[in-house]
Amino acid sequence: TQTDTKDWSRSVTLTLSVPIFTTGAEYSRIRGARVEISKKQRELETARRKAIKNAIQAWSDYTGAIAKIAAHHREIEAAEVAFNSVTLEVQIGKRTLLDLMNSEKELLQARVNRINAERDAMKARFSLLEVTGNLTPAALGLE
Repeated sequence: TQTDTKDWSRSVTLTLSVPIFTTGAEYSRIRGARVEISKKQRELETARRKAIKNAIQAWSDYTGAIAKIAAHHREIEAAEVAFNSVTLEVQIGKRTLLDLMNSEKELLQARVNRINAERDAMKARFSLLEVTGNLTPAALGLE
């Protein structure tokens, strides 16, 4: 019997390039990126806290303005009672015309105070809508 022998030969070449020493530039970029991320996270937290603070302040301003309207409404009621009383006293001669004019002035000032409080409440409402991100045409009924 005869045996055939074949020689098979194959070769594979692999080149691997690994730096033995790096200049630190890559590590520096990574460190810089981490610092930047940390900075942005602090900025985000600061902005979040500021938004919460502004919303709380706007809500406080709004509720305070609503309370002022109610107080000025009671002020008007008291001034009207006083004005009516002074009017009757002028008719029977117990008060002067100057007393009547002063009472009327106080009544008008109470009405002006209520109008100013209503303006302040409207301003506070818009401020509250703004800081909560709801100052839109749809929220204002403009669409």
